[in-house]
Amino acid sequence: MVHQPTVTIHIDKTRYEVEARVWRVHDLRKLAGIPEQRPLFLEQHSAGGSAELSADEEIRVEPGMHFSSAHRPLGRRT
Repeated sequence: MVHQPTVTIHIDKTRYEVEARVWRVHDLRKLAGIPEQRPLFLEQHSAGGSAELSADEEIRVEPGMHFSSAHRPLGRRT
Protein backbone atom coordinates (compact mmCIF):
# COMPACT_ATOMS: atom_id res chain seq x y z
CA MET A 1 0.00 0.00 0.00
CA VAL A 2 1.33 3.44 -0.96
CA HIS A 3 0.99 6.11 1.72
CA GLN A 4 0.37 9.73 0.81
CA PRO A 5 2.61 12.36 2.40
CA THR A 6 0.92 14.24 5.24
CA VAL A 7 0.44 17.95 5.86
CA THR A 8 -0.62 19.95 8.91
CA ILE A 9 -3.91 21.84 8.72
CA HIS A 10 -6.02 23.52 11.40
CA ILE A 11 -9.76 23.25 11.87
CA ASP A 12 -11.25 25.46 14.59
CA LYS A 13 -7.73 26.02 15.93
CA THR A 14 -7.11 22.27 16.37
CA ARG A 15 -4.12 20.82 14.54
CA TYR A 16 -4.59 17.81 12.25
CA GLU A 17 -2.05 15.76 10.30
CA VAL A 18 -3.86 14.66 7.15
CA GLU A 19 -2.96 13.09 3.83
CA ALA A 20 -1.86 15.65 1.23
CA ARG A 21 -4.65 14.99 -1.26
CA VAL A 22 -8.02 16.25 -2.42
CA TRP A 23 -10.60 16.12 0.37
CA ARG A 24 -14.37 16.58 0.29
CA VAL A 25 -15.42 19.35 2.63
CA HIS A 26 -17.92 16.92 4.19
CA ASP A 27 -15.00 14.66 5.19
CA LEU A 28 -13.03 17.54 6.74
CA ARG A 29 -16.08 18.47 8.85
CA LYS A 30 -16.47 14.84 9.87
CA LEU A 31 -12.77 14.64 10.83
CA ALA A 32 -13.21 17.63 13.16
CA GLY A 33 -16.57 16.51 14.55
CA ILE A 34 -18.43 19.49 13.08
CA PRO A 35 -22.17 18.82 12.63
CA GLU A 36 -23.45 18.64 9.05
CA GLN A 37 -25.69 21.69 9.49
CA ARG A 38 -22.72 23.94 10.33
CA PRO A 39 -20.76 25.50 7.47
CA LEU A 40 -17.02 25.26 7.04
CA PHE A 41 -14.95 28.25 6.01
CA LEU A 42 -11.49 28.43 4.48
CA GLU A 43 -9.61 31.28 6.12
CA GLN A 44 -7.93 33.37 3.45
CA HIS A 45 -5.54 35.73 5.17
CA SER A 46 -4.22 37.16 1.89
CA ALA A 47 -7.77 38.08 0.81
CA GLY A 48 -8.65 39.51 4.22
CA GLY A 49 -11.52 37.15 5.06
CA SER A 50 -12.88 33.66 4.78
CA ALA A 51 -14.79 31.75 2.12
CA GLU A 52 -17.66 29.39 2.88
CA LEU A 53 -17.20 25.94 1.38
CA SER A 54 -20.07 23.73 0.23
CA ALA A 55 -20.31 20.23 1.74
CA ASP A 56 -19.74 18.48 -1.59
CA GLU A 57 -16.89 20.75 -2.66
CA GLU A 58 -13.45 19.21 -3.09
CA ILE A 59 -10.32 20.99 -2.00
CA ARG A 60 -6.66 20.04 -2.18
CA VAL A 61 -5.23 20.52 1.31
CA GLU A 62 -1.89 22.25 1.59
CA PRO A 63 0.40 22.77 4.56
CA GLY A 64 -0.79 25.43 6.97
CA MET A 65 -4.36 25.75 5.72
CA HIS A 66 -6.84 27.02 8.32
CA PHE A 67 -10.53 26.17 8.37
CA SER A 68 -13.22 27.27 10.81
CA SER A 69 -16.86 26.46 11.46
CA ALA A 70 -17.62 30.11 12.26
CA HIS A 71 -17.19 33.01 9.85
CA ARG A 72 -14.38 35.20 11.12
CA PRO A 73 -13.77 38.38 9.16
CA LEU A 74 -10.05 38.96 9.05
CA GLY A 75 -9.09 42.59 9.46
CA ARG A 76 -5.75 44.23 8.86
CA ARG A 77 -3.33 44.12 11.73
CA THR A 78 -2.14 47.48 12.93
